[in-house]
Amino acid sequence: MKQPPLFESHQLSMHAFRVEYFAPLAAIFADEEVMQLALNGHPITGADFARFLADHFIFDINQHLGFVVIIEKKTQDVIGFAGLLSCNYLDKADVEFGFILAKASWGKGYATEIGQATIKWAHQLGYERLLATASPDNKASLRVLEKLGLRPLKTIEVVGRGTRVLLST
Repeated sequence: MKQPPLFESHQLSMHAFRVEYFAPLAAIFADEEVMQLALNGHPITGADFARFLADHFIFDINQHLGFVVIIEKKTQDVIGFAGLLSCNYLDKADVEFGFILAKASWGKGYATEIGQATIKWAHQLGYERLLATASPDNKASLRVLEKLGLRPLKTIEVVGRGTRVLLST
């Protein structure tokens, strides 16, 4: 039985993980160009991908923290993932949001749309302040985050991910 999206925007719907999303997500995680400025800066494949999926994706519509799969409504294609994750970058419990898109979906305005939808969903869940991080070299993501109203706070070191610009709503 198909589950409804956890949340959606005009062109995109965000879903809990289902087995049919495995192959398209694996292709995104294996793309060196996509992953060079995301997560640990390297493709994630094989057992490492399966472990990341098990540890970080939402599998049930009642979950709120973790990554969701982004589906383009028009084509029903998996185009990336986004989500809310617990963090404590400012020495207290906070929530970070983020997203990664397949290369074929770059430059279409989807990052802004995903960001707007994720922020709205987080506020509906009761989260007031949201944080985001991006590589200082990822100028496109930094522009999108600032366009979404986040302001840079400081540069931090994130274990396993390296130097990141920390932004806040």
